[in-house]
Amino acid sequence: GRETARRLPAGRGRRLPDLSIGLAVIAVICVLSAASLPWNYTTPKQDFTGAMAYLDRTAPAGEPIYVVGYTAMVAFDDYHQRQWPVLETADAFDAVNGPFWVAYTFRDYIERGAPDMWRAITGRCADAAAFPGTLAGGDVYVMQCRGSD
Repeated sequence: GRETARRLPAGRGRRLPDLSIGLAVIAVICVLSAASLPWNYTTPKQDFTGAMAYLDRTAPAGEPIYVVGYTAMVAFDDYHQRQWPVLETADAFDAVNGPFWVAYTFRDYIERGAPDMWRAITGRCADAAAFPGTLAGGDVYVMQCRGSD
């Protein structure tokens, strides 16, 4: 044993502690990753179903529900068969009379990509509910809005 240790080049015996530290770091990463599994598998990527249930419970009969943005339109219309009209421009808000509701997702994209639409939403609507999901930035929002009359 001692004779072999003397023959090893300097520094070679130090690899074992480096390897142990690396394995410990990997083990910690695996434990932290496993801790996120329940959230990722029990929470939807985008909770359109929660938003629809909220609107079904909360929006009074006769108050229209609109959608803002292509992603929300596809989800509500194509996947959930809700035929809610789409407000495609900020000017479309002026055509709505009386109280109404708006559902949308990807707030950052609307805020940056359609600033006129974002000003219409924030100027005429109040936050009613938010439905988080695991998709970054993909929370689904419901707003209660006042019409132009």
